[in-house]
Amino acid sequence: MDIAMVGLGRMGANMTRRLANGGARVRAYDVSAVARAALQDEALAQTCDSLEALVAAPPAPRIVWLMLPSGEISEQSIAQLLPLLQPGDTLVDGANAYYKDAIRRARECATRGIEAAFREGARRGAARVFALGHVAIPIAAADGEVLKLDEGNGGGAQSVVPRRQ
Repeated sequence: MDIAMVGLGRMGANMTRRLANGGARVRAYDVSAVARAALQDEALAQTCDSLEALVAAPPAPRIVWLMLPSGEISEQSIAQLLPLLQPGDTLVDGANAYYKDAIRRARECATRGIEAAFREGARRGAARVFALGHVAIPIAAADGEVLKLDEGNGGGAQSVVPRRQ
């Protein structure tokens, strides 16, 4: 699995580490060159110096995961990303956004043929994700339980469920 991660603060960097340690190929971007360099030094992810380079790196269909604070920075990043994405790509917004903003973003993505998902909150660590589109991303919870996303319906939220192996 290839994933493009935007935002390498504490949560984004740790999610990048988890995904990479779980076998995903992760490409990562942050506006801070220091954050990019710190992650690159760990050799877990390929870092990119622009959103354009990040989106161009993984094969289509792409999964682009934002781990940014909710609010203006997320709005700006999504506005920059949408023209770079193609139908069939998936945008995961990891911010604890107001649910009406998440629904608005999901609808905007849907008009472009882009799947969308948003994060429900940190009750079980960064792995607790709700789907707004038809995305299924295997991830591990803080307690090591392997989880996957149920398919969403484009406006309602579907919870993460254990994946039997």
